[in-house]
Amino acid sequence: IQAARGGDEEAMESLTLEDMDTYTSISRKIQKADIFSLVDTYFMPYGVECDQYSVLGEITDMKLVTNGLTGEKVHILTLCCNDLNLKVAINSNGTFDLTDKTTGRVMPQQLYFTDNGEVGSAHISVKPKRNATYTSLGSAATVTMMESNELRGVYKIDIAMDLPAEATIDGNDRSRGFKTLAISTTLTLNKGEKFLRISTTLDNRIRDHKLVVNFPSGLAAAEWVDCESAWDVAHRTINHLDTKDNFDKFLPFQPMQNFVDVSDGKDGLAVMTKGLREYEVDDDKLRTIKITLIRTQRAYMTANSKMTYEELDRYTGQHSFGKMTYEMCLYPHQGNFEAAHVWNAAYAAK
Repeated sequence: IQAARGGDEEAMESLTLEDMDTYTSISRKIQKADIFSLVDTYFMPYGVECDQYSVLGEITDMKLVTNGLTGEKVHILTLCCNDLNLKVAINSNGTFDLTDKTTGRVMPQQLYFTDNGEVGSAHISVKPKRNATYTSLGSAATVTMMESNELRGVYKIDIAMDLPAEATIDGNDRSRGFKTLAISTTLTLNKGEKFLRISTTLDNRIRDHKLVVNFPSGLAAAEWVDCESAWDVAHRTINHLDTKDNFDKFLPFQPMQNFVDVSDGKDGLAVMTKGLREYEVDDDKLRTIKITLIRTQRAYMTANSKMTYEELDRYTGQHSFGKMTYEMCLYPHQGNFEAAHVWNAAYAAK
């Protein structure tokens, strides 16, 4: 199987012949034997609906929990199916609960989006004076199983966020007009990999906003964040510093290269990215890791922000219009980033 994944044509041909032999053998035996005596596990589409599946596997654990934010009942099943041990927790808003199978640690409400107004320049991030923050936590998601076999499983999550179309010309408010931002995310778990692959695609037609994706680590005792920088791994404080009346204010968002990691020394959570260069970690009990997907700007430099209202209205700025795909990996681990070899995992994920 590994050789076939690597493109070995002889291995692929051998697997094809083996599959044909298995099919012929089962077709012959099924005429006299019960199907459950021949098949241990399967994950197959059920009927004509794309979001309905028939699953045969061993339920190793089951519990009913209540979503603390919405009050919804969530059924969590631990299944052994197609040689993969899966922890399944499906939330109706498009988030998922991630479980580290080696420790049993559960990280709920992963992968939600927040959107704020943005009227700054390429050098300075500025929110409107009367900013409004929107999240995807109230979304109604469509979840579809795309693939399930011995090598990997793939889910697709589709949500839509209604967001202000732009900010007012004076930059004080987000507009009252709205546009819909459709976001499609695929989650891929490959056999043998310790991290979850995430691919998010959207088509942005909205101006003056900053969109981030959130991954709550739940590591309340963590005080430091480690991230790859241009020359080394930077070790930065999570605590938001009070700079009082200093000219240089504390900036919660910081630059990164290929990974950012939060750890309390015992457990950790790393977000590994491709080409995404800004992160933030909330200074609260959830220690949420935020990765910036879009930060639009009205001017390419601060001097241009002094344009008249008429000039600003004519100048479209850098608003990242169009279809974009972002690739990330979520890696729960034990110890800090060095003990978990996060650096190696980040480059292996590429």
